[in-house]
Amino acid sequence: MSEVSSEPCCLGGWHDRLRRDLASVHERSLGNKLRDAILATYSTTAARLFVSCVFDFEEQLQDLLGDQIPITSWMNREGRGVLEVAVKHRSRAVIEYLSKQDQQHIEITEEVVKAAAGNLWNSGEVMTLLLDRWGDDVQITKEVIDAAGDSWDSGEEVITLLLTRRGYDAQITEKVVTSIAGNSSEEIMTLLLDLRGDDVQITEKVIKAAASNWDHGEKVMTLLLNRRGDDVQVTEKVVKAAAGNWWSGKEVTTLLLDRRGDGIQITEKVVRAAVANTRQGKEVMTLLLDQWGDEVQITENVIEAAVANEDSGKEVLTLLLNRRGDDIQITEKIVEAAAANKTSGKEVLMLLLNRWGDVVQVTEEIVEAAAFNRNGKAVLELLLERDPSLSITEKVVKAAAFNLGGKAVIEFLLQRDPSLPITEEVVKAAAHNICGKEVIEFLLARDPSLSITEEVLKAAASNRGGARAIKFLLGRDPSLSITEEVVVTAASNQWGGGETIDFLLDRDSSLSITERVIEAGANSEGRQVIEVLFERSPSLSTTGRDLLLKGLDDLNCFRRTLI
Repeated sequence: MSEVSSEPCCLGGWHDRLRRDLASVHERSLGNKLRDAILATYSTTAARLFVSCVFDFEEQLQDLLGDQIPITSWMNREGRGVLEVAVKHRSRAVIEYLSKQDQQHIEITEEVVKAAAGNLWNSGEVMTLLLDRWGDDVQITKEVIDAAGDSWDSGEEVITLLLTRRGYDAQITEKVVTSIAGNSSEEIMTLLLDLRGDDVQITEKVIKAAASNWDHGEKVMTLLLNRRGDDVQVTEKVVKAAAGNWWSGKEVTTLLLDRRGDGIQITEKVVRAAVANTRQGKEVMTLLLDQWGDEVQITENVIEAAVANEDSGKEVLTLLLNRRGDDIQITEKIVEAAAANKTSGKEVLMLLLNRWGDVVQVTEEIVEAAAFNRNGKAVLELLLERDPSLSITEKVVKAAAFNLGGKAVIEFLLQRDPSLPITEEVVKAAAHNICGKEVIEFLLARDPSLSITEEVLKAAASNRGGARAIKFLLGRDPSLSITEEVVVTAASNQWGGGETIDFLLDRDSSLSITERVIEAGANSEGRQVIEVLFERSPSLSTTGRDLLLKGLDDLNCFRRTLI
């Protein structure tokens, strides 16, 4: 088909507008749909056709095609055909309509089947439609099975369907078996083993995935040991995966110890995984200590991982202190990791100080780690209560200013010592902070004479939440100079630059959008930046327009690789 619209300029505008507007689409699924409505050629028929397939407008499709028009040659700009687009977007009514067309009008390609298998939602329903209508023409290739394995929401349903309907035709790869072992129930693994037997390769990756399976790890591992025991190699990676399994680590580790305990080596990596397990660290570590006792190595790395465990660090460290306290050597790295623990840092640090208080040296790095901790106020209070003479350096204050919870931390430090110097570097650190507006506001309220330099404004313009800081600073002092460097920095900001530039132009419509700004925006990969530059640059040059459109195309292409 090569019909060309009598209004190509209108369609050209549609293309440019759609490509531009994709940058401002926040809902991923809608952006995905709109992307498939961009055409390979300017054709009114193709535009109506693909929009119908994307949004399931079956009535529009019937009116457009009738019953006898071949459509196999139609492609959108992504190279996808009509049926593939309908399948990708789960347009059931359109798929059913297309399934009633003559075979010569519709081609069931591997890409169509992959689109069905890899669909994140309701892919089982779409795959059933294809199998019911096209039967043996639906080729179940390795790529199709792999696509199903990658579907985190519907993968189990699709794989079950394919195994039940076409199990003997399906190519079973290691990737598929790994996906089933790591994400599915023992019923699906049983079905696979029953249908394909020795064709199912039980590799280390498969066993590791089973050991990591949060919901069904114990039952899947039991099945594999019972059915394919000779193929199950319990390696360090497998035991590490079991020990680190948040939801069923205790059960899987117990199973492995009971069935293969004599052949298992408990390495430092395994112990680190156990003590870092946020939900079952204490239980898994108890198993290891009960089974291997003094053979379990309690190294500096192990203790560092234990004290960094945010949810159960206190419980794990208490266990280690009670069972192997004499083997533990406290180092600066360990105390620093405890001070940085966002959830239980104070409790873990108290355990360390109560046991080794006389030998723990609190360095600048430890205080800096506490200051950077989102809940660091409590940790700093503990450290300073123990040693009021601790030095609060510029590095410490900068860490507090850059901290997401920095206002409470820096306020505590300044209340304790009002003479602490607030340098330009500290204000820049606050401006770099996503939540820095509150920190800057506090600092300026305390000392209105603080200088807001170009470097501070650039720091704010570069961060995701910087627009709030920029608005506050300019509202407080409208005389602040917005230089080209500040605007270029904002245009380079992928996540927050669009809002900042929009505000700056609202404030001063004479602000110059230079070629450097356009180039920075085009290279930013920012979904809002490019849109704002399009809309707010009425005298945009052809070169600038092409740069921004290329930036959009590159961005859309990059996003497609993530979908």
